[in-house]
Amino acid sequence: MKCFWINLFIIFVFLGCSGRDKVRKQVIAWVNQEPIYLEEFQRQLTLNWSSDLSGLNDLDYRLRLKCLEEMVSEYLILQEANRLGINLTPEELEKEIENAREIDRAGFLHSLSQLGLTEEEWKQEIKKVLLIKKTVSTVLQYQIEIKEEELKNYYQEHIQEFILPERVRVRQILVSEPELAKSIYRRVISGENFGKLAQEYSESPEAKKGGDLGWVERGQLPRAVEEVIFKLKPGKISPPLKTAFGYHILKVEDKTSSEKQSYEQVRERIYQKLYEQKQERVYQRWISGLWRRAKIVINYQLL
Repeated sequence: MKCFWINLFIIFVFLGCSGRDKVRKQVIAWVNQEPIYLEEFQRQLTLNWSSDLSGLNDLDYRLRLKCLEEMVSEYLILQEANRLGINLTPEELEKEIENAREIDRAGFLHSLSQLGLTEEEWKQEIKKVLLIKKTVSTVLQYQIEIKEEELKNYYQEHIQEFILPERVRVRQILVSEPELAKSIYRRVISGENFGKLAQEYSESPEAKKGGDLGWVERGQLPRAVEEVIFKLKPGKISPPLKTAFGYHILKVEDKTSSEKQSYEQVRERIYQKLYEQKQERVYQRWISGLWRRAKIVINYQLL
């Protein structure tokens, strides 16, 4: 979670950092008479595509242009928020700020220092990011409608997506010596705890979990192993099986047959999928409209 917030600090810078000395800075684009400064653009390029400014010259022109277009879109959304009177409540902003602070106060301040931001400047940047998110959500929510018929049609037309495959919950002990494998096998079939023996002897990564591989489907394990475990009944243990990895002793803990999920079981999943698909289409249409109606001037010589 700490890494997540550190990444957010970087994202916040995308919208532009301190306003200090902006009068003297070069402008790479105007968005409805609002400037995007070259310094802001270079900072975003550095954070996204290059570890230092010297590497910016090696970036493809198309990537530079894409980066600038993303910044223009962000400016347009903020301007639209202002036009529509969309604002953040103090509670919304404070909640997000406190979430960041509580992760790691020392790490939080260190991250701001690395980005060249004061805490107050950072508050303004997080406010911009949250306002963009709120504006997009507010504008799009009334433009997306998903009817029950659409959900049912998707279910019928994509029924294969909702068929759960046969699965096996399995443990294994993997060793490299055949005699050791035989000895362990004799001990487990005589009643010794499989998990404890796996922790003691198994050479595979899941040994510390008692050899538990979890639920597996066909195609996830070596074919020779799958041929054994999908034939075993729950509670049964296989004799040592040799593969390229060594000697496996396998125990099936549980098993489920292939099953078709009902519409009711997957309705919310279908709804979320269709909603996200429509949301992306509506967003692209909306942001394209903002671009068409805006007065945008780009100094391509600075790209």
